[in-house]
Amino acid sequence: MTGPSIGPVCREIPAAKTQSGNVVNAMGKRIEVDCSPGIKEIFVTAVRNYTDVAFPPGGADCALVARESLLDTLSDFEREYQQSGANRSGYNKRLRAMVKEGLRLHYRLAAAECGYNCDHELALLLEVAEGVAHSDSELEAARAADRAAGAIPATSR
Repeated sequence: MTGPSIGPVCREIPAAKTQSGNVVNAMGKRIEVDCSPGIKEIFVTAVRNYTDVAFPPGGADCALVARESLLDTLSDFEREYQQSGANRSGYNKRLRAMVKEGLRLHYRLAAAECGYNCDHELALLLEVAEGVAHSDSELEAARAADRAAGAIPATSR
């Protein structure tokens, strides 16, 4: 027995902007990233390195699926960023936890290698992963805050 039709269940909802001007996908499936080329390079490098560490080639089937998903996402992210001409791209919201863990790992490894932490820079990149727009000048300000806190030697970066 078939029940009454309730019409279309889903409808396309246009993207909205937050008070800060960041674009939010109203359906919640994507996180839109608006960042400078310098920040994008850190973002992509961190997630790519995390993918290699967390999901090495030749691992279990589920790890290989996660690896391919992240690598495909990074390829799409870079292609979309380049094609946008406006320093914008995005990724599936379901990958947010792995993206953010990739950023944390990147800075943990950097701290272990160099002997200093970059807490302000990490905080900025974690915001980028959430869809908050940032520029190279804001990245430099975060680095200056890390230097002022004694996290980065004055001669570095």
